[in-house]
Amino acid sequence: MFFFSDDEKLRAWAKEKLQLSEEEALKFSKISIGNDYSSLSLNAINKILVFLRRGFKYSHAVFLANISSIVPKEIISNPENRKIIEREIGVIVDNPSPTKETIEQRIKEFLMDNFDLGAAHYERLYHPSMIDVYAKSNTGFLGSPRTNSFKNPMAMRALFRLRALVNDLIKNGEIDKDTKIHIEYSRSLNDANRRKALERYQRDREKKNNEFREEIIKHFREHGIDAQPTLTDIEKYRLWEEQGHICIYTGERIALSQFLGSNPQYDIEHTIPRSLGGEDALENKTLCNNKFNRDVKKNKIPSQLSNYQEILIRLEPVKERIEELRKQIEKLKGGSAATKEVRDAIIQKRRLLEYERNYLSDKYGKFLMKEVPSDYRKNQDVDNSIISKYARPYLRTIFTHIYTVKGLTTSQFRKMWGLQEDEKKDRSTFLNHTVDAIVIACIGPKEYSEMAHYYKADEEFRWFGKNRPTMPKPWATFTEDVQNISKEVLVSHYTPDNLKKRTYKLLRKRGEIQKGPDGKPLMTKGDTARGALHLETFYGAIQRDDEIKYVVRKPLSSLEKTDITKIVDDVVRQKVEQAIEEKGFKEAMAGTIWMNEQKGIQIKKVRIFTPSVTNPIHLKDLRDKSRFEYKQQLNVANDRNYCMGIYEGTDKKGKVKRSFKLVNNLNAVGAVNEGVSSNMVPVEDSNGFKLRYVLKIGTMVLLYENTPDEIYEANQEELTRRLYKVVGLSVLSLSNRDYGRVNLWYNQESRPAKEVKTINGAFIRGEDIRAAIMNYHTQLNALVEGFDFTLSPSGKIRFIRR
Repeated sequence: MFFFSDDEKLRAWAKEKLQLSEEEALKFSKISIGNDYSSLSLNAINKILVFLRRGFKYSHAVFLANISSIVPKEIISNPENRKIIEREIGVIVDNPSPTKETIEQRIKEFLMDNFDLGAAHYERLYHPSMIDVYAKSNTGFLGSPRTNSFKNPMAMRALFRLRALVNDLIKNGEIDKDTKIHIEYSRSLNDANRRKALERYQRDREKKNNEFREEIIKHFREHGIDAQPTLTDIEKYRLWEEQGHICIYTGERIALSQFLGSNPQYDIEHTIPRSLGGEDALENKTLCNNKFNRDVKKNKIPSQLSNYQEILIRLEPVKERIEELRKQIEKLKGGSAATKEVRDAIIQKRRLLEYERNYLSDKYGKFLMKEVPSDYRKNQDVDNSIISKYARPYLRTIFTHIYTVKGLTTSQFRKMWGLQEDEKKDRSTFLNHTVDAIVIACIGPKEYSEMAHYYKADEEFRWFGKNRPTMPKPWATFTEDVQNISKEVLVSHYTPDNLKKRTYKLLRKRGEIQKGPDGKPLMTKGDTARGALHLETFYGAIQRDDEIKYVVRKPLSSLEKTDITKIVDDVVRQKVEQAIEEKGFKEAMAGTIWMNEQKGIQIKKVRIFTPSVTNPIHLKDLRDKSRFEYKQQLNVANDRNYCMGIYEGTDKKGKVKRSFKLVNNLNAVGAVNEGVSSNMVPVEDSNGFKLRYVLKIGTMVLLYENTPDEIYEANQEELTRRLYKVVGLSVLSLSNRDYGRVNLWYNQESRPAKEVKTINGAFIRGEDIRAAIMNYHTQLNALVEGFDFTLSPSGKIRFIRR
C-alpha cells in the first residue's frame, strides 16, 4: 500500500520503485484518482480484505492491515499474540482518548510500549484518512471538498465556507498560490515531559482496564458464563470503582451482578444530557439506577433534581481527592533540583497528577452546574481538530507554503502580546476569531520553533524561580492596532436557505432498487422539508369567559413554579398547591399527590393554560369531530417564519405607507410543493403597494435614519456600526392592527440571547451601538442584502443599486 503526503516523496518513490525518469515521475505525481474510484493499491486492498472477511469493522481493518509489516514475524505469527494485538487496537479505535490524542498516536504508543522497534517502523501504520487525497487544482481555485475519507457534516460545511472565502480572495487578487497559509491545530503543545507523563497516564488506565476485564471474566465464570466482557462492561466497572460501589443519585449499594449480564439494573447515564450538549466521555458519565435515570433524571442536570443536596454529599470523596491532588501538585511546584533528570522527573510527576485532577475536576464540576450555557458543546474541540486536519491537504491543492500552529501556541502569544489579560478569552463578539487569525498569521516557522523554548523557560520561571521569559511583538504598535480592529471589521454571516431543498432517495419497488437503461440506480425526489414546520407540542382548546384559550397537558415532574397558577382545573390546582405548601416544590413534584387517596386516584398530569399561544396553526381536522367547532382541529404552535415581504406605496393623500406579508415555514413549503413559490411573496399587495424587499432569517441589512445616502457616503467604520443581521420575524397585534416585527443583531455580537438586551426603536445616526434592535415594519429603514448590496465571504460590501 502506498500513501504520500506530498509530490516530492511520490516522485522519489516513482523513480526508485517504478524506474521512471524525472519527467515521467513528475507526471505520475500529478495523477489523482477521483472520489468515485478506489484510491487504494491492489496490495492495500488485499491486506484490508483479510480483516474485513474476518468480521472486523472497516476502521479496525485499515489500522490492522499493515501490522504484519511492523511487528516481527516471530511475534505476529503466534496466534495468541496476534489476538491480543487485534483486541487492543480495537479497544483504542473504539474509545476516544480523555486527553484528545489521536488514534494513530495511541496505537503507536501501544506498539512502542510492547515492541522495541525504531520509529520508522511505526510510520507504516495505515490510517483511513490516507485513503482519499485531494486532487491538485487545475483552475487556480479550490474545488469541492467532498471526499470519501470523512463524513462529519459540521466539518464539511466548514470546508465549503473555507472554499467560498479563499476563492473570493483569489478572485479579487488578494492572495495567490505563493501566499503563506497558517492553520491553527487545536491540539495542545506537548513538551517532552508532558508527553512522557501522558504516556504513563495512558498506560496506567490501560492496565486498569485489563484488570477490570479479568475481574469481569472471573465474575462471569463464577456464574457459569464463558464470555468476553464488552467495552461497555469495562466502562461500567471503571465507573463502579470510581463511585465507591454506590449510586451517586440514589445512594444504593451496587453489586457486580446488578450492572453486568443480559438484564442490568444500572445504566451509564450522562451527567449533562447529550441533548443539552454533553459529551460522550467518561468525565460526563456515571453508573446510575436505570429506573431513576429513565423516570426521574431524564433530561435534567443534577442541580434540577429534588435530592440534589444528597447527591453532593455522596460526591464529598471526589471533592476531597481533588483537594488532595491539588496539595500534592503545589508541593511539586517550587524548589530547585541539582540535575536536569531530577527536574524532569518532578515535572512529569506533577503533570501526571494534573491529568488525574483535571479528570476528576471536570467530572465534579458538571454536578455543580446550575444551568447549561446555550453554547455548551464539549466535543467542539474534536470537530475543530477534524476541520484543521482536512483543511491542510485541501488547501495544498493550490497553495505551496502551508504552516500549522497549535492552539495552545496561539493562546500563549495572545497573552504575551497583550491581547488577553484574563485567563478566559473574551467571546462576547465574533472578533475573537479575527484576533486569533491575526496572531496566527504573525507566528512564522521561527516564532513557532522558539515557542517550545519559551514554554520550557516559562515553566522554570514559575516552578524554579528562573528569569521571566519575554517575546517581542511583531511591530511596536501591534497590540493597539489589533485592539482597534472592531471599528472596521464587517462580520459576514452565512445562513443557508435549506427549507425549500427537497430530499433525494433511491427509487425502490417492493424493496428492490430500480435501475435505468444505463444500469445506474434511479433517484426520486421527495417532498421532505429541511427544517421544522411547527413545534412538536399539540394544544387543546377550551372556552373560558366567552374566549377561546389553549392548553397543554404536562406531567407533574416537568412543571415549573410559574406553571402552578396556570393549572386549568381549580380543584386540581388546590390539591397541588396544598402539597407544595406541606412538602416544598421539588419534593411535591417528585412525590405523589392524591386527587382522592381513599380511592387511589393519583394526580400524574395536569392541563395548564399557555398564554403565549394565542393564534396557533390548525394543522388538520380531527377524525372524531367534537360538537364544538373550536375543538375540531389539531393545534400546533408556529416554529418560525420563513420570510417577510415589506411593501411601500402612497395613500390617496400622497403619504408614504407600508404593509407587510409574513410567510411561516409550513406555508412556504406548501407553496413550493404546489409549484406556486413565485406567489409566496407577490410583487404587489392588495393596496397596490410595490414589494420593496424580502427579509429572511440571516439576511444582512445596513440601517439608516433618513436617507440611503448616509450609507453610500459612509466610511468603513460607519458601515461596521450600521450592519445588522435579521434574527427574528413575527407579527404583533396592537390596537386592532397587525405590525410586522423584525429583530436585528449587530454583526459582531456573539453572546447568548439571554445575555443580550433588545432595545426597540428605529436606528438613530450617532447613537451607541445596540447589540439587538426590534423594529416594526413601519420603522425599518435599511438597505437589504440581495436587493441593495452584496456582502462577500471576506466582508466586502458591493452596492447593487444607488
